[in-house]
Amino acid sequence: MYFSITLRHNQKVPSRALVVPGVFGFVFSLTGEGDLILAMAVVGATVYYALM
Repeated sequence: MYFSITLRHNQKVPSRALVVPGVFGFVFSLTGEGDLILAMAVVGATVYYALM
């Protein structure tokens, strides 16, 4: 199965959805709390999987 990485014209990702988490993660990585953000991502993914 082939998945294209390009965005279709009618389904573009809002720029805020990409920029805000990126800035958030970058700031946390500068503070030395990288393990905290990784743990938050793992817990979030686990909860999301359980709710599916």
